[in-house]
Amino acid sequence: MKKRKVIIYDDDDAVLNLLKTYFIQRGYEVLAFRRPIVCPFGEFSAQCPQDDACADIMLTDYIMPEMNGVELLMAQSRRKCRMPVANKAIISGFLDEIVLKKLHALGYTCFEKPFDLQELGAWLDEREKAGQ
Repeated sequence: MKKRKVIIYDDDDAVLNLLKTYFIQRGYEVLAFRRPIVCPFGEFSAQCPQDDACADIMLTDYIMPEMNGVELLMAQSRRKCRMPVANKAIISGFLDEIVLKKLHALGYTCFEKPFDLQELGAWLDEREKAGQ
């Protein structure tokens, strides 16, 4: 059985380390970044170079240097990222109601900081079951 993989983007070291530890304990391979990288596996301007999704789950902070989490998700969408939108989530304490509605309408999940690991775990359980 293939090991699940998660990509995490957060410029806050404490949050990044918490999430890395959490996912490692859940048996995930973790790719963690302090700044947004549209695709850690290819050129920014090109379409997704992968035949399949590069990871099972992706979490991104909203407020980061260079681009925010919504801009990151939209850039991935333009590049035809292979990861299902339902497996991507934003974590933030700064999302207003308009942005939240837009993200939910597009199929993204949002977790408000400080987030509850049980809530995150329930979402992951649901995504893992859907991916079987």
